[in-house]
Amino acid sequence: MSSRNRSIHSSPSEGGQRQQRPLPPDPSEYSDDCYDCSPTSTMNFSGSPDAVTETTMGEDENLTQLKLEAMTWAAMAKDFAISSLEDRLRKALQIAKAEQAKNQELQSALDQSRRELSDAKADIVRLEGNEERVAKEQGGYAAEVTNFAGERSKLHAERTKQHRLQLLLLEHRIRLMLGDKASTAFKGQQLAQDRRCSQDSYGSWGWQGIENDVLEQKLEKAQEREKSLFEKCSQAEREIEELKRQLTDAKVDFRLSEVLRKSQSRRLRVLERERRYMLRNSKGGVLRMVKPLPSPRSKRVGESTTPGGPGWTVFSIVDFSELKLVKAYADIKLQLLEKPGVMYGTGQSAND
Repeated sequence: MSSRNRSIHSSPSEGGQRQQRPLPPDPSEYSDDCYDCSPTSTMNFSGSPDAVTETTMGEDENLTQLKLEAMTWAAMAKDFAISSLEDRLRKALQIAKAEQAKNQELQSALDQSRRELSDAKADIVRLEGNEERVAKEQGGYAAEVTNFAGERSKLHAERTKQHRLQLLLLEHRIRLMLGDKASTAFKGQQLAQDRRCSQDSYGSWGWQGIENDVLEQKLEKAQEREKSLFEKCSQAEREIEELKRQLTDAKVDFRLSEVLRKSQSRRLRVLERERRYMLRNSKGGVLRMVKPLPSPRSKRVGESTTPGGPGWTVFSIVDFSELKLVKAYADIKLQLLEKPGVMYGTGQSAND
């Protein structure tokens, strides 16, 4: 309590010590022949002017003392209200600073999620390029398979031709064996032709065997290459699915962070509005407005009816909504873990 209030509070007792109230006269001092001139007398008697003046002065002193006491109590009540409002304002400023720090943390988390989202998009672009390259390689492999099929058909035609030549050669030998009446020159010519055909047939079959081995080696290499390309494609598809799941989680985190940021912004605006209202209704740096107690009907969650108590200000209005947001975030995570291929809230597949 200030010195002014102490002086005001102590003035009635000091005044009471300096100016004593007049004592009423003792009725035993008067005889039966005298009238009672005390202020409490019921007799219709006009006393002396000195007695009336003394009674009026006593009443004035009583009124003055009562006024001083009333002023003292009013000053004490005003002091109490001012100190209570100052404490509330101090708590409000502390809560506002804490909310601002939380908002900064949420902003940093939001920036981090945005960076992760951009990295995921870059990875998706890179994987799409890998898919295009693998598709081109598969197209080249299909062309090689087509060429190999053409070479194989050529080989089959060549083998059929060689088989026909072998049959003709066998028929010619049989005819030579049965033709005893033929001339010697004809026989020599046929033998030379037979030798020539046999040499050509042997050389053709040797070349054809070598070409067949080369084609078989090419086929084995092509099959191995196809197997490696299939494994690479499977690995790329798994990586794409994982990145899509991460992208879905990042989108959900981004939406939740946006909701939390908006709620924090609303809370900060409410705090700023309350602070401006309290400062606008103050005079000389001292607040003179007292916030009325909330009625039982409009009492919010977490508020109490004690001034300055926990939850009495507007700073805990959205605590219940924050709990709802946290519960919704947990439900979203649970749904994503149960169905990783479905995006929450859209009904679409993550592959879309």
